[in-house]
Amino acid sequence: MPENIPSETYSLRRRIGLFAGPLLFFLILSLPTPEGMSPEAQRTCAVAVFMAVWWLSEAIPISATALLPMVLFPFLGVRGIRETTASYGDSNIYLFFGGFLIAAAMEKCSLHVRIAYAIITKIGKTPGTIIFGFIVAAAFLSMWISNTATALMMLPIGLAVIRVLEEMKSFDSRTSSLFGTALMLGIAYGANVGGIGTLIGTPPNIIFISSAETLYPEYAEIGFLQWMLFAVPVTIFMMMVIWLILTKFIFKFPNRSLKNAYSTLMQKREALGNMKPDEKKVLIVFICTAAAWIFRKNIVIGEFVIPGWSELFPNPGYINDATVAIAAALVLFVIPTDRKFSDFLLTWNEAQK
Repeated sequence: MPENIPSETYSLRRRIGLFAGPLLFFLILSLPTPEGMSPEAQRTCAVAVFMAVWWLSEAIPISATALLPMVLFPFLGVRGIRETTASYGDSNIYLFFGGFLIAAAMEKCSLHVRIAYAIITKIGKTPGTIIFGFIVAAAFLSMWISNTATALMMLPIGLAVIRVLEEMKSFDSRTSSLFGTALMLGIAYGANVGGIGTLIGTPPNIIFISSAETLYPEYAEIGFLQWMLFAVPVTIFMMMVIWLILTKFIFKFPNRSLKNAYSTLMQKREALGNMKPDEKKVLIVFICTAAAWIFRKNIVIGEFVIPGWSELFPNPGYINDATVAIAAALVLFVIPTDRKFSDFLLTWNEAQK
């Protein structure tokens, strides 16, 4: 049974299954609960039928369908995400896994490249600000995708800038070499400090959260927003320190505009053209996911409380950031890139990487 769905084989059977699964799911939920059956059992039956339809029709990859209980059980109040994933591993592993899948979708449509160029061209025109732009872009991207992938993606962009400066003889050979070194170090360090900013930024964050929850279960869980409130200021501070050390202490550059390098970056940004439909869809999923992570729990500001959306469900404690991550990943498997269903925002081939 194929894990990926090639564009030319997305048959009518699969299309029918894609919509029939959720329709039967909601139909079963809307029926009166049979005598002798608990509401939780009815909801479990609805989930089982949903999964069976998608498995039989291969509407989405069968491995992705297997993730449905991790999302639906907590939202329906059947079981918490921790209990649902207990047989497979800690729920925080699935938070990181969901983050990886979102990152894979961004890389597939090159949305991360567009974000990088947008940040760099908005910030950098002089040697110092160009380096700062690369640091900010690397840090922001590594908050959501792996540090290694961020560094690898930023590397050719940085090399292109260095190559233009050498060709245009913007600096003497020594200054040009120093600028290239500072730029490469800025990308590397920016990618590292950016990973601190969010729970999914780097594996050590997840390991720490899992260990803390195991060793000190009496304390409240550290949510996505709580982590960011502490970690993002640290990331910003570290970016400034890195930039100051690289451009003011270790290396020093003339404070003049580098029009050639800036023009090259603008040309590369413009060469990307307008955002493609798949980029827009992934961006919307990404923004909604980040918002869902941030506003999942009540946000208390003095006497003012912003209600968390998880309070709308039967058992808010059943839902955590891993639930959101897996839900977002499943959405990526379901949304087609076009009306012909020729491809999806994410396939299992990309997910396996």
